[in-house]
Amino acid sequence: MLYQTENQHGGDVYGGGITLDFSANTNPLGTPPGVLEAVRRGLPQLHRYPDPYCRQLVQAIAAHEQVPASYVLCGNGAADLIYAYCAALRPRTAAEPAPTFAEYGLGLAQVGCRVAPYFLHQAENFDVDEGFLPFLEEKKPEVVFLCTPNNPTGRLLPLPLLSAAALVLYPFGMLGSLRIGAVLAVLAVVIAVSRVITGVHFVSDVLAGLAFGLVFAVAGRVAYIAAASALGYYAIMIL
Repeated sequence: MLYQTENQHGGDVYGGGITLDFSANTNPLGTPPGVLEAVRRGLPQLHRYPDPYCRQLVQAIAAHEQVPASYVLCGNGAADLIYAYCAALRPRTAAEPAPTFAEYGLGLAQVGCRVAPYFLHQAENFDVDEGFLPFLEEKKPEVVFLCTPNNPTGRLLPLPLLSAAALVLYPFGMLGSLRIGAVLAVLAVVIAVSRVITGVHFVSDVLAGLAFGLVFAVAGRVAYIAAASALGYYAIMIL
């Protein structure tokens, strides 16, 4: 329910005499007959609570998409899942194109997340362009919301751009976050010193391990850059 709050979601056809509603993903031709028939068949069970895990729906979607059922999460509309995601993970920084689906920003605002908008321009048909990747590298957000087709522009995000964005974001995720990296670095130093003090390893062994670690880190960085470049987009990786 919305109390003393402007409805930014769309679909409110009850207060303005709206005939055609383009603010929500609804069928302008009305409810399909097959859906109405399914509702009629379910009416005798109306006194029951719905399945909280949507078991039959999950299985049907998984079979249709040919993916494991564990890949499917159903909610009371996309907004329900967006708010649940933000409440569960409580990200501190995020990025999103602007304009885009308003519920992303609203869900993030409820958990005090700082959102960096990447502004889209009419001259470029409101497309997310290659400048988005350096923008992500600069902002290093914990969360990025991308909508395809984007709402309200209706523009599709190219698959290569999505792939390249994932490559850019990976080092800033859980395995590459600065906080976890700092903790692991301190832990590595403690272990290295303890190994030398206890006589388990020579100093030369520890230095050799450091050298190998740096080599693999640089190789991983080069691999990410090469993969992003192969997709036709510029990306900078910081590991």
